[in-house]
Amino acid sequence: MSQPGQLRRQLLIAAGIGLPWLLVILLNLHPAPLRLSHAFQQASLAETHLSLQKAASATTVILEFQPWRTDLWVKLGQFYLQAGKWQDAIQSLEIAANRPGFTTEGLILLGKAYWLGGSPKLAINTWQPLVASGKAPIQTHADLAALQRQEGDLAGAAQTLQSWIERQPGNAHPLLELGFVLAVHDPALAVEALDKAAAIDRSLSSQIFQLRKALRKEDCGSEVKCTMQTGRALAGLGQWDLAALLFEQAVAQSPDHAEAWAFLGEAQQQTGKDGFAALQHAESLSPTSPTVRALMSLYWRRQGKPEMAQVFLRALAALEPEQAAWQIELGNTAAEAGDLKAAMNHFQKAASLEPENPLVWASLARFCVDYATNLREEGLPAARRLLMLSPQDATAHVLMGRILFDLRDFASAERFLLQAIQLDDNNAYAHLVLGQFYLQSENYDFASYHLQRALSLSKPDQMEGMLASRLLERFFPLRY
Repeated sequence: MSQPGQLRRQLLIAAGIGLPWLLVILLNLHPAPLRLSHAFQQASLAETHLSLQKAASATTVILEFQPWRTDLWVKLGQFYLQAGKWQDAIQSLEIAANRPGFTTEGLILLGKAYWLGGSPKLAINTWQPLVASGKAPIQTHADLAALQRQEGDLAGAAQTLQSWIERQPGNAHPLLELGFVLAVHDPALAVEALDKAAAIDRSLSSQIFQLRKALRKEDCGSEVKCTMQTGRALAGLGQWDLAALLFEQAVAQSPDHAEAWAFLGEAQQQTGKDGFAALQHAESLSPTSPTVRALMSLYWRRQGKPEMAQVFLRALAALEPEQAAWQIELGNTAAEAGDLKAAMNHFQKAASLEPENPLVWASLARFCVDYATNLREEGLPAARRLLMLSPQDATAHVLMGRILFDLRDFASAERFLLQAIQLDDNNAYAHLVLGQFYLQSENYDFASYHLQRALSLSKPDQMEGMLASRLLERFFPLRY
């Protein structure tokens, strides 16, 4: 065979053997599969390390190549939800909802995205059929009822709570919530629900005693007085949105009722409204009313004008000089005005007026902690006295732990803080301080856990939640 022919044959043999491997190499070096493979790796790594933005970016790349993946559209929506990007979450989850294989989990997430994204009615419309079908988890019942109540649909909230009760007849919580909702328009059924809740969980009896008494119309006399008692009882339980409805009923029943107007103004503030007009009207009706003065002082404190609050509080203290409560409030307002010496005097006077009242010692200890003043001389003895009076109070243990922490007695501080959690695992302040303690000791896993708990247990405008959020963003930026 000639040399050129032999060379040609060798090349063909080489091509026959090498072509498949060449194709494999060429295919693997193609930018699309490489980019896809890299995106899968990045998504997995980012999710493991809770880096939400990176996980979302990597998942978006995967979906460029696999847009039929309903599960990945849901996953992307979940990443955006966790990162607080509500509109992006809605967009991703709506795409998933129009594809085969969209699950109950996806519907739950879509409803949550609508809710957080400012479309509560869409959230309700998403969740209601799911709850009615019996396929929704219990948490969706709770979220839907809360959202319906937020939107003023008390009948819808009651219906959702009834569904929850049918699913969990031995759970006191939905019965308690149903009692609160029904208290506005159906006292008899409200009492029935509350009694059932108390029968399941006896610890509730003392908490809801005043509400049950008001709903049964015991010793309330007039219609407006009954309405006010129920409203105040709900307010005392933190149910300010429902209390506001009852205070509105009260001013309709008796337009000249100053306290009703004052409590309406307070309820409006508690639910995100201004409330000043109602308070002004209350003051015009009864300028010397202790209730009106006290609530006006609270209003001005919230406005960052403690000097205005002091005008009302001094009048109250002069009218009722034996009441420690007015001295405590004067102490708080003096502290906010920057006069720590005057504040200390007021707290000490409150303690001398009511030495057996745990509130005065808690207020003194909290003042020393918040303003880092007189911790050893006044704060520590106040915390000890508080513990003697309220040995089972979680906040008493938190305050002692915080003072010891600030005094650098770390071992004792941790012991008291852990005792606080044992007494009340839902105490946001306890989790916040314990989170701060573990940050100081560089135990970041424990710190992250307790700060997350503090955040989840707090209302959006609550100090504990805001501080926990700032600490999480500062020390765990990749996670939050």
